[in-house]
Amino acid sequence: MPSGPGVIDEAMIRRIAAGVPRGVATFLLTSRTDPEEIAAQQRDAGADTLQLVDRLAPDALRRLRRRLPGISLVQVVHVRGEHSVEEAVAVAPLVDAVLRAVRPFGVDVCSGVRTDGRLDESLLRRFMRAARGGARGTANG
Repeated sequence: MPSGPGVIDEAMIRRIAAGVPRGVATFLLTSRTDPEEIAAQQRDAGADTLQLVDRLAPDALRRLRRRLPGISLVQVVHVRGEHSVEEAVAVAPLVDAVLRAVRPFGVDVCSGVRTDGRLDESLLRRFMRAARGGARGTANG
């Protein structure tokens, strides 16, 4: 991801995806919005799931689905207000999963647990304590 701590080149992405054991989903995060470019990137990488971090038009999602049968599509919805709920509801029938800040199945905290571009053990521990507390409905930070 261009917005992340460092871009991973396409050759490394291929090696990582190829080395993952069967049964474990491989996610390719992309900020591209053109279905043809995204399809080419996925085919090159070999990941079985695409995490679309920028908003794609419904027609673009349909085209992407036709070009990549069998590949899971996960649309990120950046929660910025009440309209974000409507955005998530509109996109949900076109993708396999929607990532939102409300009771997510999974979370991506890459930059949230780093200091100077490196994993920070104390931030990671604090995050895990907070996540476990939230999962139980309590706030034992």
